[in-house]
Amino acid sequence: MKPFAPLSYYWPSYYMPHPYTYRVPSLPEADIATFQQSLKVIPSTMQSATIFIQRANASPALIKKIKAAAQESKMSEVKRLILSTGVKAKIDVFYTPDYIKITFIHPDNQFDCCHVSLNIKW
Repeated sequence: MKPFAPLSYYWPSYYMPHPYTYRVPSLPEADIATFQQSLKVIPSTMQSATIFIQRANASPALIKKIKAAAQESKMSEVKRLILSTGVKAKIDVFYTPDYIKITFIHPDNQFDCCHVSLNIKW
């Protein structure tokens, strides 16, 4: 009977490197100018969203009018009611029977940098 070699005696497999080396291309330095400009604009846009939330919480009649106008598909009336809360930002409104999405856009936004969106279930 022949003796067998335990597993530790088997020859290990060797990795043969590829003859051509592959280098990962270097990335350009990160440009943060646009990011910084967007961060400067965001607080005033968020303030408009906060104003709307506070005024809507304080006035159940306003909420009822907004929902009634939305149920009647009166988009311009919904926008007018939202803007009547004192919001200074431009707004975009989308609604379904389940929720309303209000997007606040900074009024002096020369480039399309940032929006604040509220998705509110109703």
